[in-house]
Amino acid sequence: MHVLLHFTVHTNGRFLFLKRGANMLIVYDTRAGKVKKFVEKCEMRSLKVEPHLKIDEPFIFVTYTDGKGEVPKTSIEFLEKFGHHMQGVAASGNRVFEYFAVSADLIAAQYHVPIIHKFEFAGLQKDVIKFKEWIGQHAAHLVK
Repeated sequence: MHVLLHFTVHTNGRFLFLKRGANMLIVYDTRAGKVKKFVEKCEMRSLKVEPHLKIDEPFIFVTYTDGKGEVPKTSIEFLEKFGHHMQGVAASGNRVFEYFAVSADLIAAQYHVPIIHKFEFAGLQKDVIKFKEWIGQHAAHLVK
């Protein structure tokens, strides 16, 4: 397992450890289990959206696209309460449909967060790598 670290340089020339990308919390919403499988492959700290879940720290949100390009109701309800902690969004979808992973676009626009990645079904290893690389490269700048 690779842990991605992000550093910055102070004016005195010393390096300062800022954030481990692997330490970022992933909160996910899943219906058929595909998003859960993707998140498990990422091997990062994660929590599933549940009615009782409360979040008081920055997180990356991963969800799926429902119906004809809709954000799942459970995602909407969760984000209405805790969206202010969200640092970025990723979504699963099916490339056959014109609404492929459009929930990421809708959430990103509403909450002014970046789209980290869009992947099909449970994602491939290359999707996991892209997702984790993005977090590793941006982790120091994510926390609001």
